[in-house]
Amino acid sequence: MRRLVELCAEQPLTRELLATMADLSVSLDQASEMPGGSPLSPDTPTRRQSASRILDFSQRLTLEVFMHRLVRHAEEGLLQLEPRTVVSAEVLDEIRFAFLHHEISRENRLDIRIEPSHPFFTDPILLTSTLIFMIKAGIHLAPPKEPIRLWMERGGAYRHFYLQFNHAAGMPLNLGNDPKLYPIRLLTERCLGGKFIAHQRPTGLVSFTITLPDASPVPREAPHATSQQAQPGKSGPDSERSTILAADDSKTIRQLIRGILAKDYDILMAGDGMEALEIAREAKPDLILLDVIMPGMNGFAVCKALKADPLTADIPVLFLTALSGDTDEAMALAGGASDFIIKPISPPVLAARVKNHLELKRNRDILRALTLLDGLTGIANRRRFDEQLHQEWLRCGRRAKPLSVILGDVDFFKCYNDGYGHVQGDDCLRRVAKAMAESLHRPGDLAARYGGEEFVCILPETDQEGARAVAETVHQAVAALGLPHEFSEVADHVTISLGVATAWPGECVTPEDLTRHADQNMYEAKRQGRNRVVG
Repeated sequence: MRRLVELCAEQPLTRELLATMADLSVSLDQASEMPGGSPLSPDTPTRRQSASRILDFSQRLTLEVFMHRLVRHAEEGLLQLEPRTVVSAEVLDEIRFAFLHHEISRENRLDIRIEPSHPFFTDPILLTSTLIFMIKAGIHLAPPKEPIRLWMERGGAYRHFYLQFNHAAGMPLNLGNDPKLYPIRLLTERCLGGKFIAHQRPTGLVSFTITLPDASPVPREAPHATSQQAQPGKSGPDSERSTILAADDSKTIRQLIRGILAKDYDILMAGDGMEALEIAREAKPDLILLDVIMPGMNGFAVCKALKADPLTADIPVLFLTALSGDTDEAMALAGGASDFIIKPISPPVLAARVKNHLELKRNRDILRALTLLDGLTGIANRRRFDEQLHQEWLRCGRRAKPLSVILGDVDFFKCYNDGYGHVQGDDCLRRVAKAMAESLHRPGDLAARYGGEEFVCILPETDQEGARAVAETVHQAVAALGLPHEFSEVADHVTISLGVATAWPGECVTPEDLTRHADQNMYEAKRQGRNRVVG
């Protein structure tokens, strides 16, 4: 705590932050003892209740620090927006959840009107944070017991968020210079591309209005922001951002994780175990942050399912939990988790561990990729083909999509090898492999060396007509190489015979049946005279 205070001492909003931390520290001290000051016994309901209160206070403290850092990053031009289509009801519900245990909610002073609901385009995390600042300003300025109302209205191409409360008539507030309004104006106008207005009527009614355009927010660059600061998550022009899935039933925790990591990584979020499994299988993130205690399917069950699925087995899982016993940690690690992080979340610790595990995964992926490449041609080898075929079979089966395979064989290659020599024969195979790989344009497609002079393609979510078109493209690409082949009986250049097969996974067939059918069609192409596509 002392170190955190020292780090924040020279930053904006220091007094507010330190006051909040002091209040929360007192609450933590009170929650750690039973009434009367006696220490908590190990196994009492009171201790469990107090532990829950301590966790709640700690998470609120962490959120306060996050909000403080958000303002500082906005001032320095370091915020990277992630706008998407959001629904106003979801944003307002997030606000209500954030103040669920606050005193203003217990007193029924906070009135958040959820309906009507309208979709629009903005950064939901930044908007939620700005509205939280606005409610906190209202709590600061409103008289005790005075209700505070928050709602949204649609007006043309704009969305208007209103907060209102009554103040004593004839007692004007200094709304132009109040420091509580500074972060609202900063985030709204510099980052969200909107407008913030604070107004007090003679009757005493105080109104705060945030007006945002429907279009994507374009932040105004801070005066001292550099081009390097504009993309803080990139280390260079060719850098790729890793994707992290955060699965937690607490909206506050998900928001906190995104606030800590979104600058450097792409963040996906899930609110329960089943949703986490679906997103993991579809998006295949680089790392998963997984809460242990979730309704329905808990984290241990989710981790077990992830490790049992070939599509997700290699994704590292970091458990996030309030459980701190050795048994819980051992169970998590035995279930396949890579690490175990205790709540409340420490932003520096979370960021460091995520970075370390992503680096480990990156190194493992590099080593694994080397073992899955064909040494001669540089494309995928037979082992990689077998693995990906089974993965795509499962994925296409879940999505009820077709899966196609193309199997090709270089015509009269033995004659080519005998006539031109093995060195030129190897060069021929490399160029054919390159032509086949360059004929595939989707990230999920795969070209591999099947064995000898045979090559194979996997085409997920591709029907028979689409697979046939790709096969014709490969056929033409090999012919366009113009490699002389005076020993061929069908042409004066190198050609290829191709067989195509398509199946709908889930029918009474297997991945091996699909490959076998493509192989049969390839041999049918040879029987018909070679240098053609069959299937």
